[in-house]
Amino acid sequence: MHHPVAQSTPFPAALAIATALCLVGLAAGVPLDTTKATVIACGAILVIGLPHGTLDLDLFRQAQPGVSRSLILLLYLGLAAAMAATWLTSPVFALALFYGLAVVHFAEDWSRTGSAFLAHAVALALLALPALTHPIALTGLFAAIAGTGASAIIVDLLRSVAPVATMVALAAIGLLWSVGARADALGGSLALVSMAMLPPVIGFALFFCLFHSPLHLHSGLAALSAHAKGQRGATVLLLTLAAIGIANVAFAFGAASPLSERAVAASFTTWSILTLPHMAVPIVLRALDRNSFRIRCRRDGDDRAGFRSWRRGSCR
Repeated sequence: MHHPVAQSTPFPAALAIATALCLVGLAAGVPLDTTKATVIACGAILVIGLPHGTLDLDLFRQAQPGVSRSLILLLYLGLAAAMAATWLTSPVFALALFYGLAVVHFAEDWSRTGSAFLAHAVALALLALPALTHPIALTGLFAAIAGTGASAIIVDLLRSVAPVATMVALAAIGLLWSVGARADALGGSLALVSMAMLPPVIGFALFFCLFHSPLHLHSGLAALSAHAKGQRGATVLLLTLAAIGIANVAFAFGAASPLSERAVAASFTTWSILTLPHMAVPIVLRALDRNSFRIRCRRDGDDRAGFRSWRRGSCR
């Protein structure tokens, strides 16, 4: 059953401006694939992009009042630890899982297509397009993240699906525009352009920090109670610092690698480590307390709308 991420998508003005400036710079010969630019983009992913997930604990607790905060935190940390262990023991599998999680998660941004197929096509196109336009750079990124073993094979697989995924994604964007979801359509168009034209890390940072994260912050804050909103500043700061701590540990593991490769590996492994619980904990909690969740979802219309705007936490 389809449920939109948010009732209204913020107009992606920052994404439009940043994409335009980067394209102008690219046309003028400004190098965007330097070590400095890559490190800045990776830092933005951590500092600007990841904080939208810091609302998770409050949202989980609000949606599942019968479940203790300690259990929620234990689930979150356990899943994060499992993903970290996967990177240490099987980095190629972790990279494949990372891509699968990203496609499923980003598909939520275009849920207003009314079709899971179309929404996932947009997400897949975003993540696969660099394999067509920047295959060497993407291969290098994958090698930095997971080692050289299967990086070229994964890029070849993405390159094979990118054309079809992109055509379906363009159809999805046209549908969004026709039904009046103009901000969603514009965000998708800009994200596709930036991922196709700009160096992969730069393009991803623009999409993640200036469209995905603001969209989910908007949804999460709309769903939070007034009490939780009053405490969100401390929570955001604490969990953002924790994410930066994880990234520093990951950064230290690659001490022998060049700076840009270490930054890429640290930022993307940290993001994947936090994305698994970000997506999975609501599913686990609903399985633990489905009846309670359904009762809560039957409350007044505003409350129900708030829960429907909370990612995958909607009534079924």
